[in-house]
Amino acid sequence: MNLNSFITEKVINQSQRFVLYKAKRRDDDETILIKTLASDALADEILAKSLKCEAEAAKKLSHPSIKKGISFVGQENTPTFVCEYIAGKSLAEYLLENKGRAQLAHSLTWARDILHALIYAEEKGYHHANLNPYNILIDEDGKLFIIGFGKNREAWRHSEGNPRYHFPLLYVAPESYSDSLVKPNSDIYSWAVVLYQMLCGHLPWRLDSFSSPEENKDQSLTRGVILPDSDKVPDWLYSVLLVCLKNDPENRIENNSALLELLKMESIDFDWSLADVEESAVEEELPFETKEIQEEIVAELVPEPELSETEAVIEKETQPLETEGAQREIAFADEDEPKRRGTEVPEQESLEDQEESVSEEIDELETHILADLTDEASVESVAFVLSDEEISLPKQSIQEMPEEPQQKTYEPEKQEDETPKETAATQTFVYTTPQLDQTETKAKDIGKMRKIFLVLLAICVVLIAILGIQKFMEKRDRARGEGFEHEPDIEIEIEQTVENRELIMVKVKADTLVMGSINPEANDDEFPLLVVDVPSFMIMPTELTQMQWMMVNKENPSLFKGDDLPVENVSFFDVVEYCNAKSALDGFTPAYDYQGSEIVCNFDADGYRLPTEAEWELAAKGGMGRESKTYSGSEDALEAGWFAENSDGGSHRVRQRAANELRLYDMSGNVAEWVWNWYSPYSRGFIDVFAGPYEGTDRVVRGGSWYHGGNMMRVSARSYAKPYSKKSYIGVRLVRSIR
Repeated sequence: MNLNSFITEKVINQSQRFVLYKAKRRDDDETILIKTLASDALADEILAKSLKCEAEAAKKLSHPSIKKGISFVGQENTPTFVCEYIAGKSLAEYLLENKGRAQLAHSLTWARDILHALIYAEEKGYHHANLNPYNILIDEDGKLFIIGFGKNREAWRHSEGNPRYHFPLLYVAPESYSDSLVKPNSDIYSWAVVLYQMLCGHLPWRLDSFSSPEENKDQSLTRGVILPDSDKVPDWLYSVLLVCLKNDPENRIENNSALLELLKMESIDFDWSLADVEESAVEEELPFETKEIQEEIVAELVPEPELSETEAVIEKETQPLETEGAQREIAFADEDEPKRRGTEVPEQESLEDQEESVSEEIDELETHILADLTDEASVESVAFVLSDEEISLPKQSIQEMPEEPQQKTYEPEKQEDETPKETAATQTFVYTTPQLDQTETKAKDIGKMRKIFLVLLAICVVLIAILGIQKFMEKRDRARGEGFEHEPDIEIEIEQTVENRELIMVKVKADTLVMGSINPEANDDEFPLLVVDVPSFMIMPTELTQMQWMMVNKENPSLFKGDDLPVENVSFFDVVEYCNAKSALDGFTPAYDYQGSEIVCNFDADGYRLPTEAEWELAAKGGMGRESKTYSGSEDALEAGWFAENSDGGSHRVRQRAANELRLYDMSGNVAEWVWNWYSPYSRGFIDVFAGPYEGTDRVVRGGSWYHGGNMMRVSARSYAKPYSKKSYIGVRLVRSIR
């Protein structure tokens, strides 16, 4: 099959290794998916072989819960896997949109489908070894599909993952993670982690938000499984999951088939057989809803019949006669209610029989009532009710009925101008409230209820708005570090091996900065331009050196060692701790603190801290907020700093390249520098441009490095990294506030 047989429509996803295209086949116009290597990975022969093995496995495996493969095209250096297109989302995306959880019925159904697919694949000679929510797809009808069988490399080690969610390696069996072994029950471990997460909304172990995925994986192997609520995980299922999550494969259930038999034996109210999958698919009329849930919703939507006062009296004795369709609705709405004692459900009658029966009962009722009444006004009243009210009566004697609550005796007050011609009959009479008045009363009551509901709704909207504004203000204060009234919670540990000295600083005057660039070489995240007022601050003339790092710390983490070389291999969190410790040593107020699990910065403190992105760019531009050179201090990249073209693959001593207008060195090149801001493209807009976004997943890195090309050395160029990342090309330059 040739790639010219397809017409690509759009790019669905692109990573550093693969690109996914939505396409159509020319001959039959069928929508398909094309997976091929990214341009930067075309030379990776191992990755190309892995893609080929994945395609071969997908073509051999024919199961309703496994995504179908169509062909593999190996033209020149562009291996391409063609498979069916599934409109939907990954399980990871689904859980993100549903607060991390799935309904119990969905979780068990999907877990069953996964297990049957694993058993089928095992019979064909395939183990998945990379099962996680990224490799599970949920289509628009709620049907599950597994992808990724047949890969011949540990894809979870190279997956970029989703920074908003758990990384794939957290789902891998311990033997695969530690020793690269795949056992017949390795997929059982991953299956159990996925099911536990769907039920509980989190992984089975406590994770540290400030630790790397590798560190969290190591910690999970030594931590016990979190005890879930019984309403989330039934007791019988929890006991099975505990066995599946054993670190030692010898203590785990031996294989997928044995797990299925155990589930069938232990399950109380769920059928794990494959036949049930097809039946449930037929019975479900709505995606993501079980039949029982649908019936409850329908039952709630069927209104109870409105009864007249006469019908309300006799309702206790019998069921009213209605049309055949109405009887079915009422019976369905009340099917869960116990039968009233002594009530018998009449057999279905023809419409003519019903009408004749009702007519006879009305005549009988009129006879009994007229025989008992002597007051003329009362007779007229009853006649009015019988002629205007639509009622249906039982085949019982009316004498068994209680007194008519419908009749009220009304005695008008005597008026002073009352004439003697009025008789006693006109002074005291029986009055029956017409049905029209009851309807009006109900309408008025409904109107009042609507008004009350609207008032309550308005109050709720106001409260939500107030809470939202309050939350927004709290976030803003946390981001800017306002409201510090206590000592910082961040532990200050000082194990210095070098004599402490205060860090030299250069003053940057306040100015209005135009952030970003609209030049042709600018990246998409550098525009539109942002204008921000930057107050005065102090900044280090060089990147923090390894000697300066050792004024606080006992160990030097850098790959390239040297007292005057910039410190690197430090995470964002490492730098925060250094700043507070160094501030305490030098007698300044620490700038950083924890509020919950979030790090906040007090910009009013005089201690050491990371520059904001605006402060860094103003300093890199030499203190000139509106005009600058391409690189810091120069238009020539070779003169401005060390980068991939002239670095010889490593960092260099500080102060070796040209300084900028403020006498600051290496703002372009050598090592990239952490800054305070969370990363986000400028196009998304910031309420506080100075402090940046209030939350995110990556911190901004500025300046380029010995590892990067010259384009990243530009003063407006932006990069980013996970705050726990430790790279040999990322260092730091500190600042202090002037207030």
